[in-house]
Amino acid sequence: METKAMKTVEYIKAGAGSGKTYTITERLAKDVAGGVAPENLLATTFTVKAATELKNKLRAKLVADGKLAEAREIDDGLVGTVNGVALRLLTDYAIEAGISPKPRVPVEGGSDADDFGTTAFKKAVGGTLEKYLREHGEFAAAVRRLDLEKKNRSENVDWQQYVRKVVECVRANALSFDDVENWKDASVRALGEVFPGTEEIPFDEIAKKAAKFLELKIRAKSVNDAMEKFRESFVWKNASDLLTEKLTPAIERNPDAQEIFQEIQNDLSNLLDSRKLRADLERVVAGVFECAKLCAGVFDAYRRELGLVDFIDQETQLLDLLKASDSAVGKRLEPRLSKILVDEFQDTNPLQLELFMRLHGLSKNGSLWVGDEKQAIYGFRGSDAELMNAVSGNVAGKAPTRLEHSWRSRENLVRLANAVFTPVFGDDAALSIHGKRKDSAKGGEIEAWFCCGTAMEGLADGVAALIHEERGKKNPAFRPCDVAVLLRTNDHCEKLAEELAKRGVQASAISGKLVE
Repeated sequence: METKAMKTVEYIKAGAGSGKTYTITERLAKDVAGGVAPENLLATTFTVKAATELKNKLRAKLVADGKLAEAREIDDGLVGTVNGVALRLLTDYAIEAGISPKPRVPVEGGSDADDFGTTAFKKAVGGTLEKYLREHGEFAAAVRRLDLEKKNRSENVDWQQYVRKVVECVRANALSFDDVENWKDASVRALGEVFPGTEEIPFDEIAKKAAKFLELKIRAKSVNDAMEKFRESFVWKNASDLLTEKLTPAIERNPDAQEIFQEIQNDLSNLLDSRKLRADLERVVAGVFECAKLCAGVFDAYRRELGLVDFIDQETQLLDLLKASDSAVGKRLEPRLSKILVDEFQDTNPLQLELFMRLHGLSKNGSLWVGDEKQAIYGFRGSDAELMNAVSGNVAGKAPTRLEHSWRSRENLVRLANAVFTPVFGDDAALSIHGKRKDSAKGGEIEAWFCCGTAMEGLADGVAALIHEERGKKNPAFRPCDVAVLLRTNDHCEKLAEELAKRGVQASAISGKLVE
């Protein structure tokens, strides 16, 4: 990281609401005023929407500054997502890249972007996955017992998805599958820290006890259902469900039933220490890595044959062009690059970092990288907070610039965020209220809700109660549409909307991808 090229990289730490977009716009407008031609800007951010917003704000700033000609030239620059910029450069230099000038690619920000990769992967390696399952009976049995056979949308538990994730991880980190063998061994060893595999649990005997319990015909539906599922089919979820069942009054009134129930509970009390569970987990972990290694080559050949270029291909192929010794593309690209901006740098993975470094080496006026390590916790496409911290700590041998003030949130929310993040990320993660906002930012209500039932049921109860409470106050300014709920996934949004509808509260779950 301490190369000569890094000396002209400027890094800004910018938390949510700290004036990042304003700062970026001002800095780029200053660069343009200083002689950087708009068509020689290269700026990347994480979403199509954010890239469009950046262009519009920069254009408006240039117009306000009287730079009308420069404002008209903003669209001539390379401004977009990392993949959008990479694809544009690849098509500009398609002959050098050895690809079609119109490759088949996912539509950025479109609803089919994720489906493009998922569908292509399934079509390419479906036969390989099925063959592996047929030829490895113990692996197939472990997959069934761990309930990893079918995709569960909310939990992401299909074993084939894990195979795809390993393949994507190797590709996104520019690794070879020789490294995967080490990952497999390390992952299997790590299982021992959580699942020691020290207990021999008599599952066959437990199934017989469950059958005896059912013969007593106790009026305890939930317990009976759990006993029946365990007796009929041994999967780990059934064992876990049976362990978590509670003693009911009906069972307590029957001494035989109570004795059997308690024996089963005792037998299953060390379920996570089961030797059989540990063995199943090891088989599946090892099998996923082995299968990923088989699938990678098949998937590569499939994409080449059909001319498919996915997001990782776009970055990899451009990087290969720039890495080539005496790169003709680099020489042709250098006059086009006067300034580089990387927004949302915390979402950078190792492959993209190397790409940014190569592009930075071609930039006449260096680079500006802007990010927030707190937001790297989401791990989008292989990003990692540790990567960001390692880079920021070595940029030009100096501390990054930090935007210190929150221009968006109320005082109490800022204090809460600081209390949560500073123990992990240090004092640099803290924001403060600027003097100009001291009066307007005062206060702000924060409540902690302890939800009963499932998470979505409890959350729906809380939202419905909040709306009812505000209506009870006869607050004329309040409308149910003033309530916004932020959730982790679109599936969660849909489920909450369904639960709210059951409580007479209509809600709109915004359709589309989470990060469009």
